Amino acid sequence: MTVSNHANYLGNKAEYTYGYCTVTTTREVQEEPTATDSEATYKSREAMLQAELTSRTDRSVKAKMKHVAYSDLPRYDIDAEIQIHENMDLFGLKKDDTLKFKNEYFHHSSLNGKTYKDADENIHTVHNAVASSWDRSSEDLMMARVLKDGKEKPICYAGRPDNQKKATQLAEDIFRTEKSKLPLDRDGRYILTFVVDSLTNGGSLQNPGLLNERTSLIEENDALNNLDGKTISIDDCQVVLHPIHVHHTLSFWNRFAPVLPDTVTGIATENAINTVSYTKLTDIGEKLIKDGSLSDKKKEVLEGAIYHLNQGNLPVHERLMLVDLICKICALPVVHHCKSVVDRTSIAKGISMINHLINEKLEEEEEFAWERDEKGRIAPHLLCRKEEYKKYFAATLAIQHQVSKDARIAIMPDGTIEGRKTLGLNYHDDTFGTVPCALSLLPEEALKDTWFQGKTKTATLVLGSLLAAAMVVTGLYHTIVLAATIYFSIKSGAWQGEFGKELALLPIRINWLRLGEIDASKNFNFDHEIINGNERALLVGAKTTHMQKNKAVEDKEKEPLLGSHKDPRLVVIPPHLHPKTD
Repeated sequence: MTVSNHANYLGNKAEYTYGYCTVTTTREVQEEPTATDSEATYKSREAMLQAELTSRTDRSVKAKMKHVAYSDLPRYDIDAEIQIHENMDLFGLKKDDTLKFKNEYFHHSSLNGKTYKDADENIHTVHNAVASSWDRSSEDLMMARVLKDGKEKPICYAGRPDNQKKATQLAEDIFRTEKSKLPLDRDGRYILTFVVDSLTNGGSLQNPGLLNERTSLIEENDALNNLDGKTISIDDCQVVLHPIHVHHTLSFWNRFAPVLPDTVTGIATENAINTVSYTKLTDIGEKLIKDGSLSDKKKEVLEGAIYHLNQGNLPVHERLMLVDLICKICALPVVHHCKSVVDRTSIAKGISMINHLINEKLEEEEEFAWERDEKGRIAPHLLCRKEEYKKYFAATLAIQHQVSKDARIAIMPDGTIEGRKTLGLNYHDDTFGTVPCALSLLPEEALKDTWFQGKTKTATLVLGSLLAAAMVVTGLYHTIVLAATIYFSIKSGAWQGEFGKELALLPIRINWLRLGEIDASKNFNFDHEIINGNERALLVGAKTTHMQKNKAVEDKEKEPLLGSHKDPRLVVIPPHLHPKTD
């Protein structure tokens, strides 16, 4: 057996280079080896994990001991910075400006404090662990964290609070972070109002075998509603809670709203939740507008955000942007999460980071080039459509990359390393293949037109053939998806403009980001890493350095790689783009 060194797989430092900026992420505490090459160690740890699994009361999600293993490793905070290489006038950023951030974990894993022994009878105590996304049966808040700026100001939180315990843990995390800014009522109790934004799929069609996102969403709504108005004790402080639950379905189903019933697309669930929550949120904003506590510019921006949110008929990511911006101006903590609290969450966190930057400009009363509607009213959501916005958004995704590894890698009881799906954000598999707004938010140089763009008849013929094949090969689920794609494409001329690019990613994913073929003039670089012999493509534009490899991994590199010409599941990055690793 070999020593299982956690650090070799997570990497303590990573660098992502773009033509207009460089993103660097660094772990505050360097990872240490977590196990020794002892059979006794593995058996002792295996017993610890088995005892934890047996003790769990929630049997609604089938779990295995290997899933629990994702929740017993130390996860340390990650510092990040964006170095600007060219002026970004939209945000008032100048060349050589540096913006700093920190991903700070809340360590809720139930395994913290549990122990196992090695061959020499030394006791190892689980510490700094978080409940992992892949540990589906965990009764603790999964991947709970807060994203802060360089001045330690919270930007947004993450965590899926779909039961009462998790919702309470989330409230405690927010209170401890925001305590100094919270108002008191006449009885000396703290008043904590916060917004939880669920990005899960609320439609009736769910992926079989996985967590039912609609059920989780309903349970989350119930848990948060049960907390509304309740007073709980946190660190000997009395805190009155007022959570507001909003829902934005980042799923391809809501893309077919003109075709499929609202119950299938998730729009019905969205409307049911947001009819109540949008009213609560905008009421808070309108009260601030009336009481005169805002500057004239903040008031104008808030009025515009509320007006356009109430109009509806906006793409889901633009509604999300408006909700998050209202939270920023109203000083309301906001939580974004999806099922795994990683991929779709990274989209919302990227939007939140940009809104934070915008709100800071408002706080400092700096000039800002606002977009306006035809009546001259500020329309904040239109910023999402500008190319500079999209460039900065791409940089915010790179900051989330190291966090995604923490969610997806574990040392199994037998000492082997397991990385679920891909390590890092990935846009050309099922992860982002189900999120069309990802393409709308990324810069043009990161996108690729499909070969059939503007060729509706040819594309329909191709998709028709795929539909017939789907009936035989993949069954009803994918057949429904392809049928909806064909019908909606013919009905709306979907292969025109930006929508054509989005649809091409869904559900057959012909159009992905430029992995394997790039325009060198765009200065986009790509990277890969070897995990158990599998080549995994990383985030678009990413160039990772200091990725360590141990001997077991080096030996595996000699084996055929996943993603070779014999395995079309991944696009292979051309050899001349492979960076050196140290």
